Amino acid sequence: MADPESPDPGPFSSFARFVAETRKKYIGRDLADNPKPYVPLSALQKFWEPARISSVLSAFPHRLDISVGLITRSYLRIFSTLVYTDPDAVRTLEDLFISYNFTDEKLPWGSRPREWPNTPFFKKLFKKIARDQWQFFPLHFHPDRLHNRLIRDQHVLPIRFTEEIAQGTAASVRAFAILPEYNDLAPKDKQGRPMRDTFVFKIYHNQKHESSYNNERVALLRLGSSPSPNVVKFYGSLQQHGSFSLILEHADGGDLGQFFANAPPPPTVGDVALFWRSLFQVFAGLERIHQLMSFDEKLIIKGIHEDIRPENILLMKGASGSPYDFIPKIADFGLYSRVRTAKVGSVADIFSIGAVLSHTVAWVVGGCEEQELYFKARKAHHDTNLRRFKNSGYEGCFHDSIEPLPVVAEQHKLFRKRLDPSDHVTPRVLEWVEQHMLRGARDRQKAKDILEMYEQFDDSRSKGSPLPTPAAVTEATLQLSDLSVQAASPPSATNGASESPLVAAPSVVDSEPVARLAEEVVLSSPGQDAITPASDLSPPLQPNDSSSTIQPSVDEPVVPSPLHPHVGITQIHEFFKADPHQGRLADPDTAELVDVLEYNCGGRDQFFFIDDSASMRADSATIAAGFRALACIAKRLDPNRVELAFASRPRKVHRARRTTRLLRLVARCEYKGDGHLMENRLGALIDGAIIPRLPYKILGRNVNLWARKQVSLYVFTDGDWGDAAHCGDACGVERPIQRLIDELKKRRLDRTQVSLHFVMFGDKANGRKHLERLDEFGREDGWDIVDVKHIKTGVGGMIIGPLTRSNDDIPTS
Repeated sequence: MADPESPDPGPFSSFARFVAETRKKYIGRDLADNPKPYVPLSALQKFWEPARISSVLSAFPHRLDISVGLITRSYLRIFSTLVYTDPDAVRTLEDLFISYNFTDEKLPWGSRPREWPNTPFFKKLFKKIARDQWQFFPLHFHPDRLHNRLIRDQHVLPIRFTEEIAQGTAASVRAFAILPEYNDLAPKDKQGRPMRDTFVFKIYHNQKHESSYNNERVALLRLGSSPSPNVVKFYGSLQQHGSFSLILEHADGGDLGQFFANAPPPPTVGDVALFWRSLFQVFAGLERIHQLMSFDEKLIIKGIHEDIRPENILLMKGASGSPYDFIPKIADFGLYSRVRTAKVGSVADIFSIGAVLSHTVAWVVGGCEEQELYFKARKAHHDTNLRRFKNSGYEGCFHDSIEPLPVVAEQHKLFRKRLDPSDHVTPRVLEWVEQHMLRGARDRQKAKDILEMYEQFDDSRSKGSPLPTPAAVTEATLQLSDLSVQAASPPSATNGASESPLVAAPSVVDSEPVARLAEEVVLSSPGQDAITPASDLSPPLQPNDSSSTIQPSVDEPVVPSPLHPHVGITQIHEFFKADPHQGRLADPDTAELVDVLEYNCGGRDQFFFIDDSASMRADSATIAAGFRALACIAKRLDPNRVELAFASRPRKVHRARRTTRLLRLVARCEYKGDGHLMENRLGALIDGAIIPRLPYKILGRNVNLWARKQVSLYVFTDGDWGDAAHCGDACGVERPIQRLIDELKKRRLDRTQVSLHFVMFGDKANGRKHLERLDEFGREDGWDIVDVKHIKTGVGGMIIGPLTRSNDDIPTS
């Protein structure tokens, strides 16, 4: 006998049959590639006509008084879950869902809502709902809901995998298509259909590779703040089944390595020109990657890809249909570096792309066969001359860990001879590679400059104007000394270990940066990965191999003093206000200046000494602005603590990792001191804070436990310390400086152990004469540790100061 309180089973059985049939048509997946049947929302909307919803509500002895329209608009998937789970569960729709505003958007659930009664009935009910809900709630691919999202193992991805692009030990790369109604990653056409349905999962397989996943995810997020059409687009990220997945743009043209294997070399001069026009767009992507970005309280981060090779340059087919018409996109940011200090330079990527272009010219000349011969020539050189590479798996790389192989220059000469005489583009590409890419780090051009050179050349060629003849290529042009590779990174400031996974750099403590060993690229045979950073591949160099290191200059860092002399205080302020999220990009010249200063002057203590005499009061605003600019750079040169003292209290030293507190102190300075006491005040600072902390070495070992690193002391002053006409010196200010020099000599320390950077304010005649005399002090006996620059001159000159004689020779203003 039927229970009079039981609902009519008809509507429930009908829906169960519908679900069973629909699940056969829609088979989704999870990140582990397990099949996941589901019922899409569009199918539910088609099935649940108002009459069918009403029949369920009326199936109970007492009709459930719930609005059909409300269910259709906000609770259709919950309603479907309850109908499928248990007829009695439908009775709870109003009390457990509608009353708490638990709409479809709040599900699926991973745990029981706290609002529900904690009784056996409701616990059992939740277990049933948790079991059946997933088929009605497949993941919606919306960019706002895919930020490193952790989803349950039961969650259904409404996708079908279409292609396995790559499979590695750390990650796999697979193309997939999303069911249109769950695809909000692509823009819609006029009919509301997504204009792109295929995307790519890059799936890191287990927690061992989580750091690589996070590194690449963060890199792509940052690059996405100001996207480039030549950097692969990033849509979001997921975690499921212990795997970590990036959702990326799908390149319908494969990668450059595949292109070399599948496409013939351009058969006509026009095709050659079109091919190079397409490929050179990759420099726009590199420029975006290398662009300095501000984040996290305006800390400056520079992007470096560190793995530029053909397999990491994806191709999107162009509109013309020609195989040589494509859009290149840089991908694979697993090795991407975000660098506060320039231990690794973006110029490493320039060497890498130069190697890619050299490899590409071989293909233009003779296809994959020529690339294979090129690889074998490099491998033969390694086998004969570089035994440490033998059986390492890295034979045939582009360099010897220090410089490019001689065979690179030799092959370029052969390529030139075999090119079509009417091909004016490829010889120019080789010229740019040799002059601007496969060079020493300081001689490599920036990505934007190389792109500009190409565009100017292409523009003049397309207009039919006379083309400048490529520079004559002589034996000197191709000397390996001109193709030298940037050398290895110095030890980490935190643990003494090199951040580059190459050979160990020489142990250097508190000295100028050591030249980097080659961290560039390896070009291998077409059957292998074509280009790989040598930082990952080079076998350890033997300790006795005298060619394996480049000795640093102990005395003077090599810095071009006049680098961007127009970058002054104002430009530095604008640079640190840059915010790509707001469309305010960093000025590239200022970015390059900061990069060079960090690379060459980093690791020194940064100390500011402000003359707070009454004569400086008129320049108080300029002093505050100047300090803010220089201190922002200083905290990157000395990430530990920037130090500050005032002339009125020279033994009171303020130290701070962040400069905010120091900025407040400068802003509140009252400028009541007496400038005539400058000799005494500077002497107190040198005698109390500088000399006691100089290293003291016995048998080559420092025994002063309080010794500081090398120090740059910036003295803000107007030089108005007395009447310059009544004395031939600097009002005695040179005397404490002489004591410091004498102490440096006594301890046998370098001239650059302490550098005094006087920054002049105002334009008082007395002050200028005093500071000019100081600027000449110590020159005669080779112990000039003082430089003077006016606050209105270039910031680079102020920071470099007396560290180089070329900068010291530049006049005060």
